[in-house]
Amino acid sequence: MTSPVDPVEGGGPVEEPVPIDRRRGWAIDTTPLRNPHFRRLFWGVAATMLGQQMTLVAVPFQVYLLTGSSLLVGVTSLVALVPLVVFGLLGGAIADAMDRRRLMLITSVGAAVTSALLAVQALLPGGGNLALLWILTAFVSGFAAVNQPARSAVIPAIVGPAGVPAANALAMTVRQVGVIVGPLLAGLLIGMGELFLTYVVDAVGFLAAAVLLRGLPPLPPAGVDGPLRLRAAVRGVGRVSRSCAPSRCC
Repeated sequence: MTSPVDPVEGGGPVEEPVPIDRRRGWAIDTTPLRNPHFRRLFWGVAATMLGQQMTLVAVPFQVYLLTGSSLLVGVTSLVALVPLVVFGLLGGAIADAMDRRRLMLITSVGAAVTSALLAVQALLPGGGNLALLWILTAFVSGFAAVNQPARSAVIPAIVGPAGVPAANALAMTVRQVGVIVGPLLAGLLIGMGELFLTYVVDAVGFLAAAVLLRGLPPLPPAGVDGPLRLRAAVRGVGRVSRSCAPSRCC
């Protein structure tokens, strides 16, 4: 379609812009879900996020149930934070040092086993054991901290550079849904006296993710010196820990 005269320059006709369908612009691009490998990754993220968020509610509740201390609930957050920070710093370097599919399988199975042990300890006499609960919480946090960078790193290899924005948007959407639905479901189960079942859901989610990830092709790192980066990351974490030693902190 053209207009009769250019209103700025005058003279010949000019082309009018094609109308944009704003509803389409706001829609989520689900094109990456046509890729069977990305579908496996997507549903794996959905399963693990739901269970993880449920465990984030269940662990502090169980600590308070065991101790009646709000202070120890706060200490539990620190127990989860330390491995999250340490292995979060190392996670990217580890993902560059080995096949990422294998790394995701190892961390998913490890998290599934640890979550299953959390469920078992919830059945111990007295409602559980605080020291064991803290140890298992630290392990779950460490596995998750390594798993997440590996999942993010494989997206470009699976969907290609053009599909990365849409794939990241889908992954972020399902994570946000897990952040909302997970605590709601955990609260419902805990209110029904099913703390054991809350942990079981997390274990089943990680196990389902491992089964889905087995269908992915090998995903070796490309274009990076993985072992060199891993050694550098370990040295960096060591320097940070030494700088934060009690003798140097205010």
